Amino acid sequence: MFHCVITPVSDYFVLKIHYEHPVQVINGSYVFLYDLNIGEYLSHLSPNSTAYFTIRMETNASNMQAFTTETDSAWNPIDYTTSQEGAMEVIAIQIYSERSKLLSDLVITFSGADIETTAVPSWLIIPVLLFVGFMVVIAYRRVHRQKASPRLQK
Repeated sequence: MFHCVITPVSDYFVLKIHYEHPVQVINGSYVFLYDLNIGEYLSHLSPNSTAYFTIRMETNASNMQAFTTETDSAWNPIDYTTSQEGAMEVIAIQIYSERSKLLSDLVITFSGADIETTAVPSWLIIPVLLFVGFMVVIAYRRVHRQKASPRLQK
C-alpha cells in the first residue's frame, strides 16, 4: 500500500512508482496482474481517473496482450503502444477508470524464448527420486547401525 499526502496546485498530479513484479507461468504463457481497485478514491466530485503504465521488457517477448478485468472476472482486451529504448522494448498502457464502471486488475500476458525457466525434464524426475531415496536408506541404515553397535559390544 502506498500512502502519500499531496497538496496539488491543480486537480491532477503525477505519482511515479518503480515496481518490480513477479511473473507467473499459466498454460505456457507468462502472466502478471496489477490490482487496479481504486473505487474508494473516486467520488461524485472526482468520478474518473487515468492510470499510465510503462512496462520495460528486458527480454524478447512475443504474443503480448493486455486486458482489464471487471468485477465479473471477464478479461477485456485493451490497446497499448510499444517502442524501443536500445535493446529494451517499452510498452505504454493508459487505463481510464470511471466510478460507475470499476475495473479490478490489469493483466499482461506474453511468451518469449529468451525467458529462462527452471523446469526439470520429466524423464529425469524418477531416476533422481530413486537415487535420493536410495541415499536416504543407506544413510538411515548407517546411522542405525552405529547406534546399535555400542549396545551389542557391551
